[in-house]
Amino acid sequence: YIFKSSVHSWMSKSTKFLFINEVVKLKGFKVVFLLRLSPVTPYGLLNYIMGVTSVSLKHYVMGHLGMVPDATLFCLVGASIASLSKLNEAGIGSDKTVLIITIVLTVIAIVGIVYMGIKSKRELMRIAESAKQSMRHLHGSNMHLIGIEKDELDID
Repeated sequence: YIFKSSVHSWMSKSTKFLFINEVVKLKGFKVVFLLRLSPVTPYGLLNYIMGVTSVSLKHYVMGHLGMVPDATLFCLVGASIASLSKLNEAGIGSDKTVLIITIVLTVIAIVGIVYMGIKSKRELMRIAESAKQSMRHLHGSNMHLIGIEKDELDID
């Protein structure tokens, strides 16, 4: 927050930043939650971007709940590997049932995380489309006055 005003003035020259800021302004919690839910979002970069947008602190903090499924999966996989290792050391490692159940549950968890990532991307695209419509509605034909051409909002 120390350099927010200078970074914001520098970034306000970017059409994509204006668009991202508008999306965050409309749906702050949902955007942060969905980005945290995606397993491929680099959290460090997301933290910096959210720091210069207009997301409220409340929405930013609450959006971290989206990290729970990933953390749960990592704990499940880590605990499963540790349990299998201990069972193997105790001589019970030859039990195929435990191994199969662990593998199946891990695969189900990974598929669930990937599915949530795909669904969150679709929802983010819907939010982005809503923000495009909002910007077009608010600024109409005067969008060129704020530095945005009509075709520049077609962000993929």
